[in-house]
Formats: sequence, C-alpha cells, structure tokens
Amino acid sequence: KYLIYVLFSAIMFVPLPKTGYEISNFDDTVASSGYVEDSKTEELYYGKTKEELIEQINKSLNSTLTSKGDVIVNYSIEYGVDPYLITAIILHETGCKWNCSYLVKACNNVAGQKGSPSCNGSSYKKYDTGFGGLFSIVTEGASVTNLKLINVRATLTTDDPAFIGTVAGCLDGGVIDGCTITGRLDITTSAKMFGLGGIVGYGRGSITNTDSETTLVCIDTDIQNKDEQFMGGAYATGYIDMENCNVTVYGYDSDHGYVHNGGLTGMYMFYPYGQKYSGKILNCNVDGFITFFEDNTDRRAYCRAYWGELLSTNCVIDGCTDNFQSDERFDYSVNLLPDMCENPSYTKNVTESTDTEYGYTTYTCKACGYHYNDNYTLLAGDLKEIEAKRLEEEKLRLPQEAADGQDGAIVLTNNAGNVADGDWSNRGESSMQVLLLILIISLAIISIFIIVYAYNRSKKRKKKYK
Repeated sequence: KYLIYVLFSAIMFVPLPKTGYEISNFDDTVASSGYVEDSKTEELYYGKTKEELIEQINKSLNSTLTSKGDVIVNYSIEYGVDPYLITAIILHETGCKWNCSYLVKACNNVAGQKGSPSCNGSSYKKYDTGFGGLFSIVTEGASVTNLKLINVRATLTTDDPAFIGTVAGCLDGGVIDGCTITGRLDITTSAKMFGLGGIVGYGRGSITNTDSETTLVCIDTDIQNKDEQFMGGAYATGYIDMENCNVTVYGYDSDHGYVHNGGLTGMYMFYPYGQKYSGKILNCNVDGFITFFEDNTDRRAYCRAYWGELLSTNCVIDGCTDNFQSDERFDYSVNLLPDMCENPSYTKNVTESTDTEYGYTTYTCKACGYHYNDNYTLLAGDLKEIEAKRLEEEKLRLPQEAADGQDGAIVLTNNAGNVADGDWSNRGESSMQVLLLILIISLAIISIFIIVYAYNRSKKRKKKYK
C-alpha cells in the first residue's frame, strides 16, 4: 500500500514529455526567412514572436524611423532577410539610431561623402539626385567583388530625382567584379529625371566578369510635364567600362516624357561635359527585352541592344553579342507591368536546393502564363553545415546548463512525442527529469525500508511481552 502511494506520487511530480513540433533555432524548410511555422505553435523569427521582434527593433529606431519596426520586420519576413542586419545597415546609412542624418535629408548624401558642390557651406558634398542600392555610392578606389545577390527586391515611390541599382545607386569611379545578381527593381515617380539599372543606377568606373538577370519597372506618374527617363540592363546612364559580362533584362517602362532604354545602358555619356575619356565595352552578351511606351509628341523613344542614346562617341565596343528585343506600345492608358492580369491566380512549384543550386518556388499565373521565382532557400550543403554547427553548439552548451541548473532548449519532437534523430536540444530538461525520478524512487525505497524495519521491531516487541 505504501509503495503504490509513493510511486504514484513520483509519477505526478515528473513532467510528462512534450509532444508536437515546437521551437527550434533553424528549420531547413524555411531557411530563407529563418522562422518556424507549425499549427501547434505561434510563428517565430529568431526565437521571438513577430510582436516581440518589432518591439526589440523599435528600441533602436529614433527620429524619422521611430516606431517603424513593423515595416522592417514585415519586409524581412516577406523577403527572407535578417531583420537585425537590415536594421544595422539602415542605422549606419541614415544615422537614425539617434537623429536621422541631416546630410541625407538636406543634400541626398547618404554615405557622408566629402567634396563639392558643398552641402550648405559644409565640407560634405551635395547631391541633387538620390541614389539607392545595396551601396548608395561606390567611390573611386573602392571595389565590390565576388558578391552574389539572389532575388533582390526594391520598390521606390518618390517625387525627387533618383537612380537605383541592385549593387549601387551610383558608381563614382569604383569597381564591380565577379558578381552575380538576380532580382526586380520598381520605381514610381513624378520626378523630372530618374532611372533604373540592373547593376548600377548612374556612374563611371568599371563592371567586369559579372552576370545579372533583372526585371526593371519604371512608371512615370506626371502626365503633364516631360521628364528624362533612363533604363539599362547594366546601368541607367553614365560611362562605365564593361568587360566579360552577361546581362539579361526584362524591362517595363511607362513614360510621358523622353525615353532612354538600352540592353546595357539607357544613355552613354561622359560627365561632366568636355572631359576626354576613352571608354570600352568588350565581350559582353545582352539578352531580354524592354517593353515601353513614350507618351510624347516630341518623340525620342530610344531603345537599343547596347545603349539607347549615344552622346559620347569615344567608346570602343567589340566582341559583344545580343538577343535583345525593343517592344514599343502605343496604348498610354494602362501602365506596363510584368503581370498585367486584373485578377491573377498563381500556381506554385517548389524546386529543392542542391549542393550547387539554390532552392526556390516558381509562381505561374493560370490566366496569362506570367511566372517568377521567389522564396529562395539556402544550398543543401549550407543547410547541413548550419544544422551540424547548431547541434555541436547544443552539445557544448548542455554541460554548462546542467552545472548551472538551467533547463535546456526546447526539443524538436514529432507528433508521437519521439525525439527527432540527431536533435540534442532539451537534453538538460530530460536529465533533470531523470534525476528527479531517481531521487523520488530512492526516497520511496528508504521509506519502505523504514516501514518494514518498524514493522519487524513491533513484532519482536509483541513476542517479548508475550
């Protein structure tokens, strides 16, 4: 009787194993976004709920960016990027950790460049045009090499002059070499001058040994006033030397001013005017198309394979090939977009990653056939390496946690409550349960021994008195 009671008490005090998939630091099915989703748990991102993450990001945002953590977190989850990294870049570029940069707001100087013309009498340079990209400006002496940008997405709506590229908004004498870029850039604007480039917005310098495949969308919202618009598969305008590059562009341009579109660049021109320079475009290949309209009676409608408009003839082009199509439209009532269906309906097909190719999901419109790739995942080898590193860190951490008397991380189990193969999380909690069970059983045995001993003593006494 006493033994049954003690053992039942032991079972009541030992926590039952948890079932259902629970929080883990990494899940290879959603590697691009880093969060785990399951019907039995709340969506998490780096171990935090969305609301917790927004609250944490907001603590670092001040001035113009106050309480904008939800914007950063939502875009980070949508495009599968690290919200902490994005926040760090934003704060570095704008100074909004304390007070958003005066240079950015007053003079379009994002990177703190010095020079002339002066920003209101200071030693810093004033830019009449804003530049956007992974790097706002890559200056002379600087280089970007062996960079791989997969599925870049950027959308800008502005009334100010702006040039956007995937790698850099402005290449100011710098070098881009050995890079690979895929993605989509959109700009909607009423500005008098603007442009999109698959690699660079505007500039001078060099782009070599680089492959890009980008979708570019320009929408001019000012019907009454004429603008100067630029679009290029490599860069919007400038005089950048190019060699051994493969450029694929899918362009959509709806403009009510003057169009400058090209497979490589919208307009090739030296700047400032009057300088002497010998440019070169060597051994480059151009594929794709630019679909556009120019709603303008004073027509220009430049759109060609290598450059739209050539203003500087001192440039050598040699060894280049193209499979480029200029597609001009004359219906100005509807803006041109990759997906023109009013009510698109998409199917999706998942391509798993391999050791050499990234995984992704292909979305295809049932009505018009338009398709695009999104939701990229890491290389299979990288996933295995990250998971192995995580497991090793868990093994190293558990002894310390046991010494500190802390609970371990939450275990990843299946719906039957079985621990997933190779998962070392929550071994600290399991160990504590075993120790507790051993302690209680030991107490039960001691209790039984005392009870038996007392019982035997009682019998001996009774015999003695008899």
